[in-house]
Amino acid sequence: MPQNGTLKLDLVDVFGRRLQERVDVSLRNLQLTHAPVLRGLDASRLINITNLFSGSQGIYEMNIDPPSYHPVSRFVNVRSGNPTEVTVPFPVDIEKIVSVTFPTFPNLPRELRTLLTNSQNVTGFGGAGQALYETSRAGRSTRSGTGSTSRCLSTATRTRTARACRPSASGRGAAS
Repeated sequence: MPQNGTLKLDLVDVFGRRLQERVDVSLRNLQLTHAPVLRGLDASRLINITNLFSGSQGIYEMNIDPPSYHPVSRFVNVRSGNPTEVTVPFPVDIEKIVSVTFPTFPNLPRELRTLLTNSQNVTGFGGAGQALYETSRAGRSTRSGTGSTSRCLSTATRTRTARACRPSASGRGAAS
């Protein structure tokens, strides 16, 4: 059977927006010895992969590895004729997050501000409204266990940017 199949990939985040980075895609045909590997593909556009087997011999295991998201694997059946279109959502890899900028309390959606303002007795947190929001963002909960993550998030929140924490030599969290 000729290699006339085409796979059209739309790689998106959990909000449906296209990834804005380069990805590696590997395919492995489950019936034949065909295993193309494509590196550095621009995920900000639709990705067309051509010269694939199709029809009954077009079943592939597909692995996609973007640098800022968890890798995703799935099976795909490349159809004969028209390109096979696949949209693949990617979950964020929390370990790869460098920074997060949280909105200030006045910039939160009205419904969330109302909920926080009316939440007077949240176990493990003090206050309501803006005080509750700031406390929860800082990770100063009594439920935090060892407190290393709390210290790291607390430090990061003061700068209005949460940074990923990594264990230091002492085993306690350190901002990176």
